[in-house]
Amino acid sequence: MAVPYAAAVALTAREGGWAAAGLLSGLLASAMVVGASGLLYLRWRIAGDPRQGWLLLVLTAWAVDATTRSGLRALQPEAYDDRAAWLLTFDVVVAVGAVALLLVAQRVLLTRDPLPAGLALGVLISVARVTLALVAPPVGLPGEADVIAGVTLLVLAGLVALALLRVPGVAEWARAGVAASLVLLSLGQVLAYHYPLGDARAAITIVTNLAGGLLLTGVTVALVLQTVRAQRREMRWLQGRLLEAEARQRRERESMHELAGTVAGIVSATRLLRGDANISASRREQLDQLVDAEITRLQETMAARHDERADAGAAVDLDEAIYPLVVALQARGNPVEWRPSGLSAQVRADDVSRAVNVLIDNVARHAPGSEAVIDVRRADESVEIHVADRGPGVPAEAREGIFDGADRGPAPYPVHGLQVAQRLVHEQGGYLRLADTPASQGAEFVIGLPAAGAGRRDRRGARRTALAGSRPPGGTTKR
Repeated sequence: MAVPYAAAVALTAREGGWAAAGLLSGLLASAMVVGASGLLYLRWRIAGDPRQGWLLLVLTAWAVDATTRSGLRALQPEAYDDRAAWLLTFDVVVAVGAVALLLVAQRVLLTRDPLPAGLALGVLISVARVTLALVAPPVGLPGEADVIAGVTLLVLAGLVALALLRVPGVAEWARAGVAASLVLLSLGQVLAYHYPLGDARAAITIVTNLAGGLLLTGVTVALVLQTVRAQRREMRWLQGRLLEAEARQRRERESMHELAGTVAGIVSATRLLRGDANISASRREQLDQLVDAEITRLQETMAARHDERADAGAAVDLDEAIYPLVVALQARGNPVEWRPSGLSAQVRADDVSRAVNVLIDNVARHAPGSEAVIDVRRADESVEIHVADRGPGVPAEAREGIFDGADRGPAPYPVHGLQVAQRLVHEQGGYLRLADTPASQGAEFVIGLPAAGAGRRDRRGARRTALAGSRPPGGTTKR
C-alpha cells in the first residue's frame, strides 16, 4: 500500500506542487480508512461479537466523513477556506459526538448490524459538512486563530482516542493502534485546514496520512487474521470432540454387546441347571463353572467401565471444560474475558462445567451487559477458577447466607443454583466461596479444585473434610 501511495503523491507533487500532493494524500488516507472499516466489518460478521459494534459504527461513520472532507477540500478549497469558522465548529461537534458514542459503548451492547447505522451517520455528517461549506455565509478564521483551531482539534482527537482505549470487545493492542492512527490522521487534517499548503506543512501531512492509514489498515488486517485463526482452532476443537464422542459411543456399543453376551450365557446356564432335573453331576459341575466364569467376566467388564470413567475424570483439562461455556455465553450476547491456562484438575468434567455455568449464569442475571471475567490459576495444591463481573456486586447483608438463601426465606440477593454448585464442588474435594472484594468492584466467586496429580486417597480425604465443613452443628447436610 505504501508503494502506490508514494508513487501517486510523488507524481502529483512533480506535476502540481506539494500543496496538491498533500490534498491527494488526504484522499488516499480516506480510502485506507474505508478499507479498514470494511475489514473490521468482515471480522464482526465472522465473530459476531456485539461488543465490537460501536467501534465499527464509529469507524464506518469516520470513513464516510473523511472521504467527503478530503474530496471537498480538494474540489472546493476556496469555499472551504471562506467558511473555516463554520467547519471548525462543526468538527468540534462531531468530535464531541464521537466521544459520547464511545462512552455509551462501554455500557450498552449494540446487537444490531452496525454497518447500516454507521453509513447512515456518516452520510448525515457528510451532508451537513457539504451544506456548511457551500451554503453557509462566509465566516473565515482570523490569522491568529489558526493555532488555536489546530490545538482545539488535536485535543478533541486525543479525547476521542482516549475513549477508544476504553471500548470493550477488542484487544488492547488493537484499540491502541486505532487510537494512534486517529491522532495521526487528525494531525494531517489539522495541517491541511488552510489552503494553499506550504511545502513543509504538505510534507508533514503526507507522512502523517500515510502512517495513520497504514497503521489502521495493519491493525484491522491483524484482527481479521486473528479471528480467522480462532475460528479454525474452534473448528478443530469441535472436530476433536466429535471424534472423541464417536469413539466413546463405539466403545459403549462394544461394551454393551459384550455385557449382553455375558448375561445371555449366565441365563442359559441357569435355566439348564434349574430346568433339567436329570442332568449329570459332571454336566452340572461344568455349568456351575460356566456361570462362575461368566459372572467373573461380567464383574471385570463393569469394573473396566468404571475405571475408564474414573480415569476420564481423574485429570480434566479445564480449558476444554470452560471453553464451551464461554462460546455459549458469547452466543447469547454476553461479553466474557477468558484465556486458556493449560491447567488440569482431578475432578469430574461434567460437574465442573455445571458449577462454572451456574456462576456465569448469575453474572448474566445480576450484571447484564457487564463483562464476565474467568481466570484460572494455580494455588498451592489446588487450581482456582475465579469468575468475576463488574456489576453492582453482592450487598453486605447478603454475603453471609448467599449459599443457603433458600433456608432463610427470600434472600436480599437472589441467586440461582449456588447451593448446587457448592455441593458439586465439595463432592470432589474442592470449595466454592465468595471473594472478599468491595461491592463497588462487582462480585467474584472462587472455585477451588484438587490439582491434577494428587493421589486418590488425598482426594477422598479432602472431600470428607470439605463435606464435614459444610455441615451444620446438627450433623446433617443442608439441602
